[in-house]
Amino acid sequence: MSNIKDDFKEIVIKRLEAMPENVRVSMGSLGTFSREELIDNVNKNTTIGKFILEMQIKYMRSMTKGFLE
Repeated sequence: MSNIKDDFKEIVIKRLEAMPENVRVSMGSLGTFSREELIDNVNKNTTIGKFILEMQIKYMRSMTKGFLE
């Protein structure tokens, strides 16, 4: 049985997979990452992966509360 964090992780990975293959995301002093590197970091639960996961969770929660329009 999966927990909520695992469910969010699956959703975040699916969202990242939906991005164009050639996209690169700059994360300030952490560096610039390809889509595959972002997915890999989330899967491996690295510091960067945790940051991406938390950022996406906050985004999804704010969407459900109507803060973003």
